[in-house]
Amino acid sequence: MAGYNRLLNVVRLEKSGNMIKNFALIEHVSNPNREAVANTARRILEELGCQVASLHEPNFADSEIIIAVGGDGTLLRAAEKGRSLKVPVIGFNAGHMGFLTEGDYRDLALALDRLANGEFTLEERVTIDVSIEHTNGQHDSNWALNEAAIGRTGLAHPANFAVGVDGRALSAYAADGIIIATPTGSTAYSFSAGGPIIWPDVEAMLFAPLAAHGLFTTPLVLGPNSQIQVQIDDNQRSQLQVWFDGLRMCNVRAGDSLTAQISPNPVVLARLSDSPFSERLVKKFHLPVASWKSGGSEC
Repeated sequence: MAGYNRLLNVVRLEKSGNMIKNFALIEHVSNPNREAVANTARRILEELGCQVASLHEPNFADSEIIIAVGGDGTLLRAAEKGRSLKVPVIGFNAGHMGFLTEGDYRDLALALDRLANGEFTLEERVTIDVSIEHTNGQHDSNWALNEAAIGRTGLAHPANFAVGVDGRALSAYAADGIIIATPTGSTAYSFSAGGPIIWPDVEAMLFAPLAAHGLFTTPLVLGPNSQIQVQIDDNQRSQLQVWFDGLRMCNVRAGDSLTAQISPNPVVLARLSDSPFSERLVKKFHLPVASWKSGGSEC
């Protein structure tokens, strides 16, 4: 499986003829469990006859699937590599929330056997591309699986910016910042800022102001063909920062502008479970469902 083609939503890889032989491992940089879990994963895969590469090994680029051992942050790091190499990513939680991870590290033996035998599905996740135009003529570009977060760098002055959609002005804001998120990111930073949760198979972007001063501060959900433009106010007194998935950063200043849109290049996650997204919400957020009386399946 040298790569994947862009698909609409989910593809089933049948067991027959889809044996996976080349794996890569990316570990959490400081989690005390990660080294033992990663070593266990490596041993299991090698016993299954698979090759396993670490991040800085030359054969990492030959990987057919990338395994992240840690939490959501580790999976986001793995997604950087997976998107670049056009291979799927799967996470095993050795961290805290682990919303994006597929399983717990205690499930490794069975899970890795299924992966090696191609018994998993592929699920596309929307990403966003962000282009930045600086007043000095410099151009930067980046992307995010979860969110692009624009924030102030000090407490003395708010972030001042104007927002437009599809080339038309929408509103001006004085705020701590703004978040432009994907459906995947709607359960992350955006959720903490009061944004809605969007099912991951929805092609959409989410815009959420952070602690904005004004009446129109409602998060907005935009369609798959929309563009969000953010113009940093010409009188912005302090430098702002744009963070992409909390991993990559770009400084912006007065007069700079950003444009965000859904990218043609998704991140693909390998899934071992066919449980619905609602079940994951119930499990991860410990939602109360005891009073649910429908004849449908319980979470």
